Amino acid sequence: ATATRRAVGGTGTGTRGRLAAAGGGSEAAAAARTGVSIKSVRLALGKAGMSVKGYDIVHVPKIEHPNSIALGNSPFGGKGGGNALRVAITGPNELPLIEISTEGLRDMETALKTILHELYHHKTGHLPDLEEAAENYAEKRYAEYLRRTKKRK
Repeated sequence: ATATRRAVGGTGTGTRGRLAAAGGGSEAAAAARTGVSIKSVRLALGKAGMSVKGYDIVHVPKIEHPNSIALGNSPFGGKGGGNALRVAITGPNELPLIEISTEGLRDMETALKTILHELYHHKTGHLPDLEEAAENYAEKRYAEYLRRTKKRK
């Protein structure tokens, strides 16, 4: 099972297999097709004191689900059932993986909210039916980001 921040069709959870993290191409190429790069989002969060250094964030051009296209994804899975399904899938540096689509990188606000949404899923152990809570968390953390960065200007 995976949690997603959806661009079309609202927010919700979907089930599907793991996406190939390597399928996204280079970050520079992703940034050229979008408004921001993962590196610029990481730097922005770090400057605001909201580091995401404990996560592998990778670009996946398109994240599709049966009823929508997702902005981001936090893949979880495992063998067996129950709590085993809430084990985070790791990325290239063996850290919990967050995938962000080209659409999720279209501008800084969208990218920040998408990554913050996916962080919520990692922090809550990927419990089901928490999409609304993840959206609320992303909105609150984004407001905090704005307060912190406004003070620096």
